[in-house]
Amino acid sequence: MLGDNYTAELMRLVREAGADRVGVTTAEPLHRARTAIESRIARGLVDTMQFTFRNPERSTTPTMSVPGARSIIVAARSYYSADAG
Repeated sequence: MLGDNYTAELMRLVREAGADRVGVTTAEPLHRARTAIESRIARGLVDTMQFTFRNPERSTTPTMSVPGARSIIVAARSYYSADAG
């Protein structure tokens, strides 16, 4: 994973750019997500979500999409507006 100082600076910059939340984690396989995806496939709950469900291993192993990745950075921005009535 990224060094603590680098991570803190990156998170500050992402928030400054408008993100409401930001997190950094390792690029380890997402075992719980893969189990959930495989369970949903087995129960027929896939429908049209082929990007995620067609290849559960690829969808839950970040280094298959980005070889050599060591960290994952996730940012989120809320589109909720109290003024939107």
